[in-house]
Amino acid sequence: VSSLMSYELEDQKDKLFRDTSSNDRYFDMISKELGLGVQIPGMFTLKHHAAGTYWFEYDAVENEMPKTIALIVHAYPYRDTSDFTYTSIRTVRDTVSKYLIRGEVPGSYMGTTASVFYPPAFRETFMLNGHYCTRIRGWWTIRGMSMAGPFIRYVVHMPERNMLFAFEGFVYKPNLNTKERDLRLIESIALTIR
Repeated sequence: VSSLMSYELEDQKDKLFRDTSSNDRYFDMISKELGLGVQIPGMFTLKHHAAGTYWFEYDAVENEMPKTIALIVHAYPYRDTSDFTYTSIRTVRDTVSKYLIRGEVPGSYMGTTASVFYPPAFRETFMLNGHYCTRIRGWWTIRGMSMAGPFIRYVVHMPERNMLFAFEGFVYKPNLNTKERDLRLIESIALTIR
């Protein structure tokens, strides 16, 4: 199953990035500013860029229902190996998403959920294009509202800069339970981190 999934992700990545001319500028911008880059497919638009943080969004309609896939890229200082724990990654994630992603109700914002109504978070470490990486799959929610969905976050060590490169994608599809294809899209994009 693992081999099949790896093949599928590589195949999807190859199809996504046959023509990278439309998004090379984002890779170059991110790489120059943060130390590593990631290729952003042409269907995503840059929604926010400030202080080394990028937020891209892709809005579409699927089965007559709107969906949003968002990507967030940023970097932050590396302290020690505890930065790769779930708790540390979640803390940084919640800080960034609280700043970037506000709900429609005043005072509401995105955070990570540990509700028993969702599957538990999954964490794994591996080498990604020659860099030590931790990947977390979990669930986000908008505090103060009933909105939620899955996310995948990659935290990549950049020892030469003593920094961590964070790439995350999350999906919002109201009333649709099938989000796995969108998560695979996010993972295919993550394979381009280098």
